[in-house]
Amino acid sequence: MIAARFYGRFLIWREKNLPHRQFVYVLSLIVGIVSGLAAVVLKNVVLVIQYFLLHSLPANKLSFLYLFFPLLGICLTVLIVRFFVKDNIVHGITKILFSISKGNGVIKSHNNYTSLITSALTVGFGGSVGLEAPIVLTGSAMGSTLARVFRMNYKTTILLIVERQAQYRVSSKRRLPGSFLHLKYLCSISPLGRLSHY
Repeated sequence: MIAARFYGRFLIWREKNLPHRQFVYVLSLIVGIVSGLAAVVLKNVVLVIQYFLLHSLPANKLSFLYLFFPLLGICLTVLIVRFFVKDNIVHGITKILFSISKGNGVIKSHNNYTSLITSALTVGFGGSVGLEAPIVLTGSAMGSTLARVFRMNYKTTILLIVERQAQYRVSSKRRLPGSFLHLKYLCSISPLGRLSHY
């Protein structure tokens, strides 16, 4: 009750005192920081799982168990998805593109954490998947969730979702396409973005 009252007052205060463009900058900063921290946490959890598996078992039995570690990680992931998440989770850009084209930019809130947990288990136990797509999906889900919480329009929601993809591509080996995507994002919310309509 108190949280709902505070939430309503904050929305009214934001409408009166904070211009939309500046608030989008604040949300972008929050999405960038939180998804960056999520990426660091994901990588460290994978390293902790690997360290635990390699150093908690006797060395003579370890080589035989290498065959079963990935299977164990996949089984744990399937159990989590089936009994706790109870939804089809797809890692990757496909889910983001589908939400942009068909779902009005709505990515389910459980994607804020489920991709991190399931990919940490799969990769930590030796599964052969990458960590890039879960990081991008987590950041995009955070952008979508913040856009819904603060009642942003469709364009702002898409900007918050695509922004995380651009940040990742700039920070990874895909610097040139990511730089163009990031530049397009910045131009669309800056005063220079008005020139693109002419």
